[in-house]
Amino acid sequence: MPKKAVQHASKTLKNIRSVYVQDKSATVGGGEVDEFRVNLNSLLK
Repeated sequence: MPKKAVQHASKTLKNIRSVYVQDKSATVGGGEVDEFRVNLNSLLK
């Protein structure tokens, strides 16, 4: 999931050097994961 988040963020942020997973969460419905969220902090060059 962090890989997708970095790809999405790189559309508006340039020169991302590293990311730190600050928080992650998921919602569950019917015994399965419905949504998954990752909050990242990024270090720019």
